[in-house]
Amino acid sequence: MNIFKTGVTFLTLLFIFSSCLFFKKGAKEDNNSTASSEKPIDFKHMTEIVFGWGGGFTGMIESYQLSKDGTLKLGTEIKKKVDSKTMKVVLAAFKKVNFAKTRLNDPGNLYYFMAIKAGNNEQRLIWNDQTELPVEVKAAYDLLIKTTIQQ
Repeated sequence: MNIFKTGVTFLTLLFIFSSCLFFKKGAKEDNNSTASSEKPIDFKHMTEIVFGWGGGFTGMIESYQLSKDGTLKLGTEIKKKVDSKTMKVVLAAFKKVNFAKTRLNDPGNLYYFMAIKAGNNEQRLIWNDQTELPVEVKAAYDLLIKTTIQQ
């Protein structure tokens, strides 16, 4: 029985160690890249902003889509219509975020994300509570939450 416990313990530790190496290697590679192309988004052709949060014990993701015309959706459900004046303010804040050059792919247990889409081109930023955010990213995300969900 002791040999069995020792074997199970050894295999468990081996699995944990190999998993740590795999995820650590993946994190290093992913940290310096984005889940998007390098071509800058042309805001005249932008179709939507996607933003939200996810993770935790359940792995649940809450993802909102804000179209250029101001329609805010959660999944397929239309939540509200954002007025054109507010949309101009949101888009101005998003233009300050250089999605093509900003490198944020730092998900944690709980993470936040925002992306802009134009046709097939999507540029996404992902971060967690401990990530040091560029001022423009924090300002754009906070403005987006304040003007869409919290109103």
